Amino acid sequence: MEMIKSKLILPCVRGQIGDWIYYSSFMSASQIVEWVKPAKDIREAKSLDEELQRTLRARAKEIAKYLFTRESRFFNSIVIGVYGGLPDWHEFIVENKIIELGGDSDEFKSNIGLLEFLGNEQMFAIDGQHRIAGIQYAVNNKDEIKGEKQEIDKDRYPVILVAHIDDELGKKRTRQLFSDINRKAKPVPKKDQIIIDEETLSHIVTRRVYAGYKYFDNGNLIDHLHEATNLKFDDKEHFTNLTNLNTVVTKLKPLYKKHKGTDDWDEKNIEDLKDIVFDFFDTVIDIIPEYKKFFIDKTVTLENLRKDNKYILFRPIGITLLSKIYQYYIKNKTKDEFKSDITKINFVAPETDLNKILWNNKKMEAKGANQSLAFNLILYLLGNRVDKEKLLQDYRQVLKNDTIDLPERKITLS
Repeated sequence: MEMIKSKLILPCVRGQIGDWIYYSSFMSASQIVEWVKPAKDIREAKSLDEELQRTLRARAKEIAKYLFTRESRFFNSIVIGVYGGLPDWHEFIVENKIIELGGDSDEFKSNIGLLEFLGNEQMFAIDGQHRIAGIQYAVNNKDEIKGEKQEIDKDRYPVILVAHIDDELGKKRTRQLFSDINRKAKPVPKKDQIIIDEETLSHIVTRRVYAGYKYFDNGNLIDHLHEATNLKFDDKEHFTNLTNLNTVVTKLKPLYKKHKGTDDWDEKNIEDLKDIVFDFFDTVIDIIPEYKKFFIDKTVTLENLRKDNKYILFRPIGITLLSKIYQYYIKNKTKDEFKSDITKINFVAPETDLNKILWNNKKMEAKGANQSLAFNLILYLLGNRVDKEKLLQDYRQVLKNDTIDLPERKITLS
């Protein structure tokens, strides 16, 4: 039998969109724990409930840690369905004050007041189940969270309350609302995530490299405006774009070791990974002729380097490949060996061994299989141990030639 909860009174603004009446308010963590269930059985496929609960549990601790350890924390509004009772609505008369302030009082008539819940009503999350689970985990498992804890008892979480009718038609209507909220919401583009995210280490470091690396002209050589992961075909202004720069940071991240007892976004972690990325660019710009001519000597232009795409290292796919090779060498060999070996590879098409792998008749080949082959082929050419049989098989498959053999190694297998 469901326990009767204590009375709940929430200040609200009432509004309407379509045929949905909604009430905007806020609730404390303890109120959410007492009143709101993470999920309500509105789904047609009941067998999916267990999977849903598994994903909720997996995220709950992560969200609880965010609440406890971040001073600057925030949630967007949780949409809550209310059923099983009718809360009383107590209106405020605010028209006189609005008129006194010179506003239009008609907009606010009967729309500001208090919702009074007597305790028999039921609430569940329509949108925001992970946030609800995280709040509840934080309240019930406070001692499990490591680190300095913030006072979340003072937090007030924004909520939007709507009426749910607990019959088949009502469930269908609520399912449609859930679908509309999630389907119509456009995911934040990767570029914008990099710009605004303050938790993901690679995003923070990407911004630092964009703005602070000495050869990127205060970010002017990095395209940060366009959504595409690749550069525009006719771009003659930018060395690469923000998304590719983030890819490079991500490829180099295995070279960094997180400081014990810290969060990713702690300054010492940011600086350590940033230094690794700076060192990568310093190294390749110093030893690769095309880079040195462009960044240091300034004797070539992007217009010439982009002609027919033949300078592979001036396309995002080539920069990514170079960062992967660098990371392999630093992890498995030495920087000096990288500097010595990498100069033996020709990255200019069509003479390059990557012809018809990353470059094909003036166009770039960006398929995953091609990029993987390019990486393993270069390791092979530079005398590193790879699965030669598989490499040959992949080489013939990508080049669509069953009789071709691997190119001759530049360095004998060590």
